[in-house]
Amino acid sequence: MFQTEKIPAFLQGVKFAGKDGLEFTVYINGVTHELVSEVADWMADIMFRRGNDGKWQPVKGLPSGELDDPKVPVQMMGLYPVAEEEHENLGAMLPSASVYGFKTLRLFDDKPDLTLAFNVRVERNKLSLELGDRYFKKKEGLFLSFAPMKTELPMDHPGDTVDGNALCEECNLVASVIETGGERRAWCGDHLRLAGGEVKELHLDRKETPQQAKERVEREAAVKQKELSEMRGQLNGDLNGQPVGEPENDMEGLAAEAAAINEAAAEKSRNRRKRAVN
Repeated sequence: MFQTEKIPAFLQGVKFAGKDGLEFTVYINGVTHELVSEVADWMADIMFRRGNDGKWQPVKGLPSGELDDPKVPVQMMGLYPVAEEEHENLGAMLPSASVYGFKTLRLFDDKPDLTLAFNVRVERNKLSLELGDRYFKKKEGLFLSFAPMKTELPMDHPGDTVDGNALCEECNLVASVIETGGERRAWCGDHLRLAGGEVKELHLDRKETPQQAKERVEREAAVKQKELSEMRGQLNGDLNGQPVGEPENDMEGLAAEAAAINEAAAEKSRNRRKRAVN
């Protein structure tokens, strides 16, 4: 895949891919023979010919069309709003990027330039959705970098571990161990953007430890209790002056409270139907 870093590009499409994927359609306008050859030499030779001056020129009359799959290995993709090194921290990294669907396009009739288009499938999560919204919906140009992922990196991160799994340095979830700037670091998928643009290797391990499973269940229970509290507050004034009361800490109390809220909502609905009939 590309060795050139921070290639000017445009995100021309974003759509869901499968159960948990997100597909980006990328356009790189005005590609050169050197850049395309970083993907595959044969692809560059299809799109370019040497001119009389010995320089590579886009093939005249080359129609838009699909290219054979060069079988690009899984990549780490970096997306940046600007190319300057001093703004490196503004970039974001998306791991496990599958690159496919290469096409050659001629978008401008008055120019000989060719466009290389391809698709990138990444995990659908908060970060990838935010990046898709930013660079596609707002029509902002971006700069792309790619690096192959090596999935056999040994887990020897010097930081905290649980059951042999490294933990994210930001949130303590099971992390991806990466090599950046000559040292091993660990971040989860949501915080992987903190790695910057120097990621060399990556090992993914998404196993959930028993402790993390317990913490997740507790967080989900807290969210449900908060939702019940909000519903109670909304309906508190509609129960003939009878407050629902404070939430209980045990599950029986929560179940009883939920039943009371549901009954109150049902009563309101029955009253509205009666008024409509009358």
